[in-house]
Amino acid sequence: MAETFYFKLFLFMFFLLPVSGSGELNIYYPEVSCVFRQSCMLPCRIQLGSDPLIHWYQESAGDVVVHSYYDGRDQLGYQNQNFQNRTSLFQDQISRGNASLLLKEVKIQDEGRYKCYTSIRAGYKQLFINLKTEAPVSTIRIHQDGNRITCSSEGIYPQPELTWSTEPPSNTTLNESTRIQKTEDQLYDISSSLTVPDGSDRIYSCTIRTRSNNKTLILNDDMAEKSVLKTLLVLVLVLVLVPLLAVTEAGESKYSASYSDVNINMIMIMNMNMNMIIVCCVFLNKH
Repeated sequence: MAETFYFKLFLFMFFLLPVSGSGELNIYYPEVSCVFRQSCMLPCRIQLGSDPLIHWYQESAGDVVVHSYYDGRDQLGYQNQNFQNRTSLFQDQISRGNASLLLKEVKIQDEGRYKCYTSIRAGYKQLFINLKTEAPVSTIRIHQDGNRITCSSEGIYPQPELTWSTEPPSNTTLNESTRIQKTEDQLYDISSSLTVPDGSDRIYSCTIRTRSNNKTLILNDDMAEKSVLKTLLVLVLVLVLVPLLAVTEAGESKYSASYSDVNINMIMIMNMNMNMIIVCCVFLNKH
């Protein structure tokens, strides 16, 4: 929360600063963090004056052209193909000094150092900014098969770390095996397996973290959900057996008309309960 506050404060002060003057001016801006496949703004301010010129470069990739603006409009003839259809300026705000770049559908390859070169007749200015991309940990899956517990997550950047923990804490080293794979999108998939001793009553949890976020999932939560469903299944079975016994007793009654009415009602109840059993069984098999 504190980092977000100071970042917003810097932006506010940055756009209030006067930028009149002449000659060369170099500014080094704090790091900007952008989320994979989302839009991200790279801030830049231009001096107030006539005939503004704006060039954005990805300096870390060899000064490739990201976006250009002069003669009162975008000039994209030399734009690098990696940025085609993904960049724009706030053109209605250029006259007020805003030369910020909006980068859409952020890629991992967009990470690096950028330069915002702005010029008017009175002089020019260069702003340098580092862009960091990230794909936060979104979901974690954990399941147990016999003595083996597996925890996994996909589509993460930068390379994540995975740690296991127990409650109560274990005095022995956990027997784990972790595998990390890199995808075509330069993201990371991570999976780890843990072998637990027979009859262990410890609660196992898995944490996956990057430089910006982390998530933890406890195996016991998943097992508790299964326990509730199994209890529900037993309850439904009882609800099926009780009407069945009622139907049997009704069959011994000497009132045949009353028996027919009870029989029909009980069959309807049994059908409903059987449907509930089927739903519970399907859910348990998937989990």
